[in-house]
Amino acid sequence: MSAFEILINNWELVVALTFAFLVGAIAGLMFLAINKDKALKFGVKVDQLRKPVGKTLFKILRKPQGVFKAILFIFAVNLIGGAGMYATLGGVLIVPLLLWLALVGLLVVLVVVKEPQRLPVAIRVVPFEIGAFIVAGVGGMNIGINLFFGGDVGLAIREWITLFYTLVIPLQFIGALFEGIMAHRVYIVQQKPLPEWLSED
Repeated sequence: MSAFEILINNWELVVALTFAFLVGAIAGLMFLAINKDKALKFGVKVDQLRKPVGKTLFKILRKPQGVFKAILFIFAVNLIGGAGMYATLGGVLIVPLLLWLALVGLLVVLVVVKEPQRLPVAIRVVPFEIGAFIVAGVGGMNIGINLFFGGDVGLAIREWITLFYTLVIPLQFIGALFEGIMAHRVYIVQQKPLPEWLSED
């Protein structure tokens, strides 16, 4: 069975995960409308959790051939941490993945409003990276459903492998390509200000 057939057969999971991300994004807009200052402060606090990764990325970008190295770094982090750990393992447990995608949607909105210079990066990156997370999440949730509610776990794992190698890896690489190139252009070439939490030290 092809990756696209697997997604079609699990369209309810695709819709549920997409909905979770959109709910988070809408919640971010509502939070901004209710109390913009608190919303932006919350966004900064959550975004700061990525400080070790962010600092490493910007150090890499400043080095010779930094763009190429940054692309590989972003790809590895998102593939292992995002698609592998959060999306797949979170998907097996079902609820954590839904909460994580909602939080990502919320954070994307708050971060872009707080720091508009990150919008060009987000516009090009989000469709690919979030798409990869959703595809990996479908595979993970399918494993979880078969594991906890009875089913063919072996088949679910094989389908996850198909999804991962056919769609997740290419989507993550395209996302990393855009993110590395755009981050270099915005922060190194155009010298736009870094996120506040990276400028502190």
